[in-house]
Amino acid sequence: MTLIMMLSLLSGSHAAERGTVAAEHSRLTEEMRGQAARERWEAVDSHYRQLLALRGADMRYEDHWLGAQASSNQGDVQSTWQRLKHALDEEFTDEALTWWATLNVQYGEVHLIVKADEPTVSLTIAEMPFEPEKRATIAAAQAALQADRAFHGLLPLGQYQLNEMSFEIIGGPAVREVIR
Repeated sequence: MTLIMMLSLLSGSHAAERGTVAAEHSRLTEEMRGQAARERWEAVDSHYRQLLALRGADMRYEDHWLGAQASSNQGDVQSTWQRLKHALDEEFTDEALTWWATLNVQYGEVHLIVKADEPTVSLTIAEMPFEPEKRATIAAAQAALQADRAFHGLLPLGQYQLNEMSFEIIGGPAVREVIR
């Protein structure tokens, strides 16, 4: 077999693979649209995760936008914020920017690390927020700190204590590091 024939066969199979990925991407996006119209957010989230796992798929604004709506409707502020960032990377729209900016006004990005020699891990907030999604975000941070002794994500604005160290979340996109 000549080199030209081998290259032709290889490029043909690569093109077929790209076509398969594109077809699956289109199918999943259509499924997401349909599920979003019926407000079936768990299904939208599942399809979004399948898109992320699809090797070679070119994620578009709409994919991330629908993914953000799904995570928001399930109370997952962390994923909503990340997916909005990805949507804005693809296409800069007023609706995505407004939503992302609103989250940045209500939350602050943090990076918390507790050294292994600390016997316990305790994250508390001085005044627990009323909103369930904010409470869930704090609970997720507490669980991550217990499991991994580290958390990188969003926390609602407020005064916090990590073991004996106090810190304040004031909002905005800046990362605050607390290393104990």
